Amino acid sequence: MRVRDAVGFHPRSTLSEPRREYKQMLECQKYRVHFTYTGRYGSIRMPKNADPFCRNILKGFLNLLTLTPRYQKEYEVLEDGLEGECNTRYVLYEEKKNNIYLFNRIRDLNNCKQKVMLNVGIPFFHLFQQPNCFQRERFVQGTSAFVTKVKRDNKGDLITQVKSEQVLEFPIGGEDATGYMKAHQLLNLREVRPDQGQQQQQQQQQQQQQQQEGELEVTSIRYEIPKSLFLPVMENYNRDPVQQAEQLLQDSVHWQMQDKMFSSKAIVLVRLVQRMSYNDLSTLYNKVSRIPVARKNLLISCVHAGNLITVKFIKDKAVSGELAYSDLIWLLPTTFHFANPDITKVEETAKVTAELLSKIPDKTSFLGKATYLAYGTMVNRQCSTSRTCHPKLLEPLHNILTEAVRDKEENKMVLGMKAIGNAGQISSQKHIKVLCETAKYPEYIQVVAIQTLAQIGKQDPTKVSGRRHVFVRVGKNFVCVYVYVCVCICICICICICICIMVLLSGNCKIL
Repeated sequence: MRVRDAVGFHPRSTLSEPRREYKQMLECQKYRVHFTYTGRYGSIRMPKNADPFCRNILKGFLNLLTLTPRYQKEYEVLEDGLEGECNTRYVLYEEKKNNIYLFNRIRDLNNCKQKVMLNVGIPFFHLFQQPNCFQRERFVQGTSAFVTKVKRDNKGDLITQVKSEQVLEFPIGGEDATGYMKAHQLLNLREVRPDQGQQQQQQQQQQQQQQQEGELEVTSIRYEIPKSLFLPVMENYNRDPVQQAEQLLQDSVHWQMQDKMFSSKAIVLVRLVQRMSYNDLSTLYNKVSRIPVARKNLLISCVHAGNLITVKFIKDKAVSGELAYSDLIWLLPTTFHFANPDITKVEETAKVTAELLSKIPDKTSFLGKATYLAYGTMVNRQCSTSRTCHPKLLEPLHNILTEAVRDKEENKMVLGMKAIGNAGQISSQKHIKVLCETAKYPEYIQVVAIQTLAQIGKQDPTKVSGRRHVFVRVGKNFVCVYVYVCVCICICICICICICIMVLLSGNCKIL
């Protein structure tokens, strides 16, 4: 099936052409852009009051003219662009008869530095362990190609035509199931107007006046993410999200009983919640809190949205006592399983989650166990997307284990170790080694501690070889058959994972 520029829910309804917002693009023509250009942009000045949509449109046109010329026929550079700093390969062709140069510019979008992206939450479960998820938050293929025609004469170089093509393939339902998106652009030079000294002088004076008045600001070539980011909501995007969500929740008594409507309405509701601010959520909750079905659907949508705003909203409702214990049993664990806040706000995320965990009085109850284990999963998801794991995120897990060891509560020790195993961070091993290297703890605690170290090794395969000396030393210190068998199994797991990593790096293995 080949879909071209279409939207809709399939197979419930037929796909249709999307709305065209020509008026919004025409309004962008009133904004002036001032920039210095020498093949690459030195500085770009844009009006502060310009809409982010217009700023991105203008940057998109400027991006077509970006060139990093060199003397070689073929060369590679790390070039700044709309998506971030990406590896760019140039191939230069020369037509001496017509004095024309063709620059073929190919940008690899898979491994860009300082990538422009925004984490709006998590719409799905991570069904596989980290070693099997090499394509998570990455394209299967992401490439943009430009062909720039430059004409050279006595007056200088002149760009006469630019063709661009961008291809994106991204994982959908598995290793062999990918989505495909392709875009084309063509820019032709129609005329060259002669320079008028007086007009150019007036423009310079106008630019200086605007800069003095603070109307212009220096910006980069990169995309700007607007506050109200467009998400795939197949509803009227121009309407207020609170109003749309309120209408959906009012009708939820009817559509939640119909299987054909429930999935599409639930997706729309989650996307609307992801667009809301904290005040919008509070306003909407106050309006529908007296309708049990609508209130429950709103809380479920907040859980599935998975961003920092919704986590903070659920935390405030739990701390204030507005949620009953029966609500907390399913709400708190599910919140942590779906939560995927922005990694740039780690300290705020740690503060919010710590307050939410403090709401649980009995850590060894069913609610406490389910919540702490889910929190460990969230920590693993947060830390796997960054180079280092912020210690504030691991503090609640380390604290519960330290308290359990101090108070000699075995059930709490086991809970702390299993939650740390779900987090799978190398910095937690010093808290676990104490429990498996001394004989003063029961055999069951030693076995769980060794299993936790093995779990940390599975979550972080680059450090798995460092676990073996710990297991060997533990195996020599104890003669208990259960502990010794567990140590042997963990050593085998470490060796197998190391072998799998070596085979994967050699390119001769395919994970099913």
